[in-house]
Amino acid sequence: MQVLSTLFTLLAGFAMVQAAPHENTKRQCGIDEYGRQFCNNTPQCTNHPDGSVSCVV
Repeated sequence: MQVLSTLFTLLAGFAMVQAAPHENTKRQCGIDEYGRQFCNNTPQCTNHPDGSVSCVV
């Protein structure tokens, strides 16, 4: 019984690590005209006249 408890604890911990949001991963998600979810992982960057760059995912 102790083995099952330990296994469950390890699996729960692994699931929480996988579900945690990653700091550098940002996605833009939405619903298309057919009701399906889509996500865009590719940033669209714009160069500004002052030399700065802004990106939207």
